[in-house]
Amino acid sequence: MVEERGVAVAVEPGAIWVETRRQSSCGQCSARAVCGQELLNKLGRTENCNLVRALNSYPVQVGDSVTIAVPEQVIVKGAMLVYLMPLLLMMAALVICEWMQLSEVGVIVGAFTGLLVGFAGVALRSRALQQRGEAQPRVVGLLPRES
Repeated sequence: MVEERGVAVAVEPGAIWVETRRQSSCGQCSARAVCGQELLNKLGRTENCNLVRALNSYPVQVGDSVTIAVPEQVIVKGAMLVYLMPLLLMMAALVICEWMQLSEVGVIVGAFTGLLVGFAGVALRSRALQQRGEAQPRVVGLLPRES
């Protein structure tokens, strides 16, 4: 499970909204003195918060610190879906257009069409996963309140 800590900012039936803070790994990196990434982080947005909706079965109240998690396989499947599906469909369309002996412009248009179909497939699949709640983060722990 990939876990992240955050603070509950809103509660709704069966779910909560959690504010998490983006962490920079620059503080632990030995090359931070010669790398421009830390400077870019300082110059960039000062607002480094994310708002995430997480499924919940704990008695959470606004202001509680929680741990949310997503299974690793969901992240791997998501990455495969987003990166591979459009490319594979583009390559398949390219091969089909070449096999049909289309002109060079026809092959380019066919490959581009395959890429667009791949993007549409990613959007449909991610919408279906979201409706089923498979890729939805879940609250896995309620941290004790600070006094």
